[in-house]
Amino acid sequence: MDVFVNYKPFETAFSDYIEKNVKVKVADELNRRAASIIMTAMDLTKKVAPDKIPKEFGVNQIIEQKLFARGKKAGQLSKPKVYYKPSQDKGKVYKILNWRRKFRPDSLPKRLQGAPTGNTKMKGFATKFVKSVRSSCGYIAAGWIPALQEFLSVVKGGKLKTNEASKNLQKRFKYIENNKFAKMGYGMPADAQDVIIKCTFGNAARGASAIGKDPLIKAINAEIGDMKLYIQKEILGLSKEEFQRLNKLSSYMNLFGRK
Repeated sequence: MDVFVNYKPFETAFSDYIEKNVKVKVADELNRRAASIIMTAMDLTKKVAPDKIPKEFGVNQIIEQKLFARGKKAGQLSKPKVYYKPSQDKGKVYKILNWRRKFRPDSLPKRLQGAPTGNTKMKGFATKFVKSVRSSCGYIAAGWIPALQEFLSVVKGGKLKTNEASKNLQKRFKYIENNKFAKMGYGMPADAQDVIIKCTFGNAARGASAIGKDPLIKAINAEIGDMKLYIQKEILGLSKEEFQRLNKLSSYMNLFGRK
């Protein structure tokens, strides 16, 4: 399932940035920003803590163990049995799973497809669903690889260096053409010859809509923040070094509550 976010704030910031930075070529700059967003999203997606995922689905992790009273294992604990129980929002995980089963069955492992009947069976399916999503963070991050490669191929002047997350993931999924997870991403760089200059990229890896959305929003906001800093520098008429000193001083003052 693709990840959809509100991109309007980025469009506004990019438009203001281009007005202040007349030296850049719109298509090239848009592609560079897109590649940077994708790399940051990969890095943040990879770092998503699996322990946060149950909370996103509205479930509590339950671990059960029993103590053997007799036999060779007397006094020992059994292997922990892990399952997930709906928390206060009892229907959240069921609603998400049923929606996926009905509208995007191919996005689920075969064992989770179909229509379970009865509350007991549904609980079992919900547990398998959460476990499946928890184990998929790396695959979701890898879903950005095809998009990243498309944009890196057109970014000019060596102005963008791939970060460690993108390097490691590309190395891990070196044979993309044979990897069904990494093939779920796509990208279409901006072309200066088009009447409307735009670019598109996406990640349709299983679970991306649930796990990949927040990292993508943070990655976009990081680029927006960078462009806004440049705009402020230009408005103040400062050099890059002067603005950096001013920005550090401002951060220091805010840290200690000074004005």
